[in-house]
Amino acid sequence: MQEKFIGFANGIHQIQWFNKDVWLIVQPWGQLVVAKLGAQVLHYQPVNQHAVFWINNMPQTSVDANALKNNGACESGFSIDSNSVKGLIKGAEKKSGNKEKDTRGGVPLCWPWFGPHVSDDQQPNHGYARISPWQLQQHDLQDASSHNAISEFVETATKLVFSPAVSISDVLSVKFEIEVSHKTLKLSLITTNISEHKQALTQALHSYFTVGNSEKVVIEGLKRYEYFDKLDKQRLKLQDSELTNITAIDRIYKHHDSVRVIDEILQREIIVSKSGSGSTVLWNPGQLHKNYGITQKQKQFICVEAANTDYEQLILKPAESAIIRQCITLRPLN
Repeated sequence: MQEKFIGFANGIHQIQWFNKDVWLIVQPWGQLVVAKLGAQVLHYQPVNQHAVFWINNMPQTSVDANALKNNGACESGFSIDSNSVKGLIKGAEKKSGNKEKDTRGGVPLCWPWFGPHVSDDQQPNHGYARISPWQLQQHDLQDASSHNAISEFVETATKLVFSPAVSISDVLSVKFEIEVSHKTLKLSLITTNISEHKQALTQALHSYFTVGNSEKVVIEGLKRYEYFDKLDKQRLKLQDSELTNITAIDRIYKHHDSVRVIDEILQREIIVSKSGSGSTVLWNPGQLHKNYGITQKQKQFICVEAANTDYEQLILKPAESAIIRQCITLRPLN
């Protein structure tokens, strides 16, 4: 349960971590890290809890605020240099073709399409949101008084709103909202059709959850739901039991409800509830990990994703909006 960031005051800090420019948010409830590239949540760790998300090749050492200040690396403010935006996107596009260099983990935003582009295999996998620079548009923070002796944690949420630094679609606009408190993280991706014609949309909140061992967790909530098995020629199957002994898996469930990840090793359960989502994606590469640029630490995570895939055929009318929301709640096992 070691904290990744030591000595940072409550507030928002702009630092470099994991070779990325990030926003570090420190609040009475704990720590959150969001990358400027892709608005990718890289880290969420409530006080006295294990980190919630897994990152490939996560740095093992903690980050000390005083060391960063001494090196001039701790900043304030939220602007992005618009002159460098195009170069950042081009560089990210090149990197996206090299799976070994991708940052796997946290919560990448798949938008405005999920998986390969429907008609152009030269387009980046999972769309442009995750390889484009974002800006922190607004924020509402807690202060130290939110933590008091009467109630361990007052349930007021820190709120953050992100938007792309430049337009990444001519027909759709998008923003990303985060509400976070002790034991609860709510992620909302909001899309609006800004064109004069109907627009198709696929998307996902691609969450990599840290677990003690993916082969020993139990996943409840998918029993009796149909799924498309991507490791078996997209065949449609029925989930006839709760999931255990998970190895290589890549499935799209026709599922609108909540999922519970029960982890005896870390002695917690992760409840993933959602709205505005017709699919739940479950993924772990298992022994296929080398094909995905992942080390042999694949047993340390399981992906449970709120998604709208091609199977939903989500179409937005002009001026219509769609919100896909995922709420992550932590509970200790009794």
